[in-house]
Amino acid sequence: MTPWEAANDVLSRLDDYPSVGGESLWTRSEVEQYITDGFNAFTRMTKCIFDMAYPENLPPSGNYVADWELGYFESGMVRHSLLGYSGGYWEKDYALPGALGPMNHTQPWEATYLDTTFAVSVRDLPEDVVAVDRVTQNWHTMGPEFSRWFEKNDRSFQTVSGDPWRYSLDRDGIGRMRTVAAGDGQAETVTAVGTFGLLRYADDDEFGTWSPSGIWGCLREVPEHFPMNTPFGIPRRLFLETDNTRVEFYRLGREIEEMPERWVKYVEFYAQAKCLERDGPGQDLKLSQHFMGRFNEGVDRMMKRLTEHRRAVSGKIGSAGRMPTQPALARLPWQYGRQIRRGY
Repeated sequence: MTPWEAANDVLSRLDDYPSVGGESLWTRSEVEQYITDGFNAFTRMTKCIFDMAYPENLPPSGNYVADWELGYFESGMVRHSLLGYSGGYWEKDYALPGALGPMNHTQPWEATYLDTTFAVSVRDLPEDVVAVDRVTQNWHTMGPEFSRWFEKNDRSFQTVSGDPWRYSLDRDGIGRMRTVAAGDGQAETVTAVGTFGLLRYADDDEFGTWSPSGIWGCLREVPEHFPMNTPFGIPRRLFLETDNTRVEFYRLGREIEEMPERWVKYVEFYAQAKCLERDGPGQDLKLSQHFMGRFNEGVDRMMKRLTEHRRAVSGKIGSAGRMPTQPALARLPWQYGRQIRRGY
């Protein structure tokens, strides 16, 4: 279902579509905005969309110094990262707040030809992250900590480099993650031939024992690789796990098509509640409260569904299996095979 179709449902239920004579009480753009807000609220409250990201354990490259420069990027130009400062860690005290660095190259391939590269500890997470579930480094789970714990145990935690083993999310800005120690820049990468277009061929040596089937078209699925960012489309870049950092998180929905149609009705209830709540003609606070209650009911149903699903899983990927709370008794039932004395 598309936002246009969902807006049609909302306007039809509110008896405001199609408009017959005069102006509508609610415009289509307004209703579609309420649908987007409801979709974000639903995915934020339920944490029903899982995704992954790779803040790679590689020396980062930056090729622009201000956000306004992105408007002048031409077709085919790739945005790498915001270049905050390039000389060394000492420049951080003189850089703008939130600046990322140090970065001393503008293209990833340049790091191979440099004598000195900097492993940056603070990395950006996707903008639509709701909550981080787990972070791994080279298949090992990294533990979450507060920044004050790092300060207590190592005053130089911001600049020390090595194998990442902890991470924090509390002090470096919204949507940024700090790994401690900073990565050593040794992650394995997939060698891609060419710089433009789509991923059409994968060498068998890069991925082990499998190879893509067929000789035409483009790759649509890669075994043992999670389809990040969206369940649709084609892979454009592949990440390997060896010596690399992976973030597993819950995110907001990007398109309402990600939600099964049977759950879209709750987002529509949210939009109806907001329409009826708005000050002006058509306002009905009592009916708005009714539809918001139906939206909250849908959230509760999804939460119960997720809870039952997670309870049915015997173990979690990357962790030990869960033992039952009461193991089976290692003896026969009470009085099994014994003669019971009767009182009559």
